[in-house]
Amino acid sequence: CILTILLGLLGSIYCHSSESSSQFHISNSPLSNNIEQPTITAIFRDNQGLLWVGTQHGVYRFDGAGTARFSADERGSQWIPASYIKRIAQTADGHLLLATFGGGVLKWSPSELSFKKIRGEAVRKTEYISELVVSNNGTIWAGGRNGLFWTGTSGIPPENTTLVKYTGIEEVVDVSALMVDNAGNVYVAYGLSLYKIPKASNHAEKVVWDDSTISNSDRITALAENNDEIIYIGTDAGHVVSIDISTGDLRNHLDLTSESAISVIALLPDEDSLWVATNSGLVHTNDSLSSSYFYQQASSGLTSDHVTSLYSDNGLIWVGTYQGLNTFSSVPFETYNQQNSGVFDDVLAFQQDSNKDLWVGTFNGLFRFEAKTGSHTPFSSLSKSGSLID
Repeated sequence: CILTILLGLLGSIYCHSSESSSQFHISNSPLSNNIEQPTITAIFRDNQGLLWVGTQHGVYRFDGAGTARFSADERGSQWIPASYIKRIAQTADGHLLLATFGGGVLKWSPSELSFKKIRGEAVRKTEYISELVVSNNGTIWAGGRNGLFWTGTSGIPPENTTLVKYTGIEEVVDVSALMVDNAGNVYVAYGLSLYKIPKASNHAEKVVWDDSTISNSDRITALAENNDEIIYIGTDAGHVVSIDISTGDLRNHLDLTSESAISVIALLPDEDSLWVATNSGLVHTNDSLSSSYFYQQASSGLTSDHVTSLYSDNGLIWVGTYQGLNTFSSVPFETYNQQNSGVFDDVLAFQQDSNKDLWVGTFNGLFRFEAKTGSHTPFSSLSKSGSLID
């Protein structure tokens, strides 16, 4: 890179680069210290600005002044029937919703300051919910072990609403992914089959799409929409494709299968790029899926390679993992530290010589920055190799 600004901050070197796009600063969120069970399963900020974080042992609410946990282990108003939180959403009139695995769909009651269960037409069938969305006409959609359920009407459901089985799709396998597009249409995946439920009619239509780059044994595990009628599809075998939803034509394909046993868990479009959460790290790719970068624990600030959830929050990307909550923020700097470039982390001073080589003084000796490789070579190695010329 062309070095224009250099800073020694927090034990790392930040190099402003005029040849590359903005980099991302990764950090472990301090909120993780308040979460007893580190596996993050869902992240959501409600319309009052409160941050909710779901885990396998309950959901946490952060209001800026304190933390409250709702789980099956709690008592009183903080008790909920099941602690495994799968999804978090919000109704059109501002009530928070939780999809739990074992306790059904729960709705926040502002008057009682607690969660109440939304009744199911067949109680046992609506207990294990793994997918939850609210369409922009107010309808609640929930999917899981026993198929797809909805509140049965368009518009904000009444207070005593009931989840009923959606009968417009004849599939016997579990719902594996659920999404609402910007127009309010619902997309639901069963294995490798994809259906569209138009907002106007609520009558399901099977989406015929080009799955030629994907094995028949794959399952769709994540869905996301970009802004040009393109849908991203992620599978449990490490494939990400983009399709034209109007024709079903394949636009682009990203194959992550070079990583062993990789599965796509979540997708998050972000301006002209796409974040891909997997069980082997976090992938950042452009919207054409032609260029990607893998963030993993060994080479970044991720606290775990198993990424479970993604959420965009006013320029900040929240990343849930098996080991806590991380944040990604865009910064116009490249970060160099001992992990990725070999330089000692305690940086003290900089100096550029007449050849425009950058020298970095640290608590562990002197290093020279190699711009072509992005690495730092210790002075002792340069002396022994004879590469220093008076």
